[in-house]
Amino acid sequence: MPSTAFNYEIVEKVAVLSQSGDTAKELNRVSYNGSPQSMTCGAGDGRTERRSF
Repeated sequence: MPSTAFNYEIVEKVAVLSQSGDTAKELNRVSYNGSPQSMTCGAGDGRTERRSF
């Protein structure tokens, strides 16, 4: 059975796009499950969906 583990590593914090209270919208370079890096934009609170491009 294939592994269903999901891992990610923020390789580089590129910019903070906006901030409100404890939440920040960030642009980061991220590696998912050891794959090549991609750019990801999302809220830094970990509760909202992140979008990769």
